[in-house]
Amino acid sequence: MIYRSCIFLTFLVLTCCGTPTQKRGLTEIPTPTGPGSHLPYLTSDSTGNIFLSWVEPLADSENHALHFSKLNERKFLKPTSIAQSGKWFVNWADYPTIISNGGDVIAAHVLNKTPGNTYSYNVNMYLRDGADAWSGPVVPHADSTATEHGFASMIPWNEDVLAIWLDGRRTANRSEKEYFNIDKAMTLRSAVISRDGTVNHPKKIDQTVCDCCNTALAQTSNGAVAAYRNRTDDEIRDIYVSRYVNNEWTAPVPVHNDNWKIAACPVNGPAIAASDSLVTVAWYTAANGKRMIKATSSSDYGTTFSDPKIISDESPLGRVDLAMDLSGKAYISWMEKSNTETTLRVKTVDRMGNISEAQTITNLNASRKSGFPQMELSGGTLVFAWTSVGDTFSVQTATMPLDDID
Repeated sequence: MIYRSCIFLTFLVLTCCGTPTQKRGLTEIPTPTGPGSHLPYLTSDSTGNIFLSWVEPLADSENHALHFSKLNERKFLKPTSIAQSGKWFVNWADYPTIISNGGDVIAAHVLNKTPGNTYSYNVNMYLRDGADAWSGPVVPHADSTATEHGFASMIPWNEDVLAIWLDGRRTANRSEKEYFNIDKAMTLRSAVISRDGTVNHPKKIDQTVCDCCNTALAQTSNGAVAAYRNRTDDEIRDIYVSRYVNNEWTAPVPVHNDNWKIAACPVNGPAIAASDSLVTVAWYTAANGKRMIKATSSSDYGTTFSDPKIISDESPLGRVDLAMDLSGKAYISWMEKSNTETTLRVKTVDRMGNISEAQTITNLNASRKSGFPQMELSGGTLVFAWTSVGDTFSVQTATMPLDDID
């Protein structure tokens, strides 16, 4: 996004990290990724399948390719290529995603640069229309402004795809001096995309949101819930949710009033997970100068939320992820910075609010080059993916039994 206007709270001095240390119960899994692979993303479906996607540069080319692979009995299968291009906007925080349904990947999204401005690009969606065939790209937003469209989230929606994204059409022709003009703020929008590429039910969810924090989307048994970082007239940027029921979005509400006043984007959005009527949201905040990871739950489909639990108040960098098991126990991961190292950590929170001890998964590079670590749940195992930063990028993955985290 407009990074010269954003405060990168997570940007620290670049330090290389070596091969991750074997943690208790942690098993590293070789990936089918190529040299320079980065921007990993993990997704799962109702049948317990886990899929990994990533971006890698093509040899002797300025092009990048988006690939994915299925995890099968602790081994990744031969990768499938979705698309490739030399016009993608490849960014550490605004990474491509995929979604699966019925045992296979059905949709993916990337960002495609468009003429007009340095930071003008569209959300491009690709839809599965055969065993190894993909159609697209489909652009879910109808405006033709040379502005930023990104930080998309997708979930299966019956036989279709529900997508949300940050939409910059109101920022068209916005100057640097007008960055704080609330009337020219970023918006949050949605659409339902059918498998034939038709864009239906375009909606505006919120007309004033943070410029470059990732969004999150989950499905309950009574609609969907979107989580994102809002922006008020006086620059309070807390986490809000809106529910999608009967093709309409409810009025956005905060999950908690942290009252984090920050006159720029922290590039640190929320994570969400849902099961039946239970919805859990985890996020990073630095309200009142105190960095924290928090989590809160709702038992009424995301309508109201409990008082949040503090997951970490040591030295978190944020970049949270979240998974939930059938009992409603939430698994929350985040990056933590100490005096000597940066690590990926994970804790659990059960339905009674009990919080486990933190487990360290791996050492990470502290800079934004390491991107956003990923976590997914399959059966009795958590799967992790992250970008290792050394002489080049490489995607690393590992599994850990849930018994070793509780």
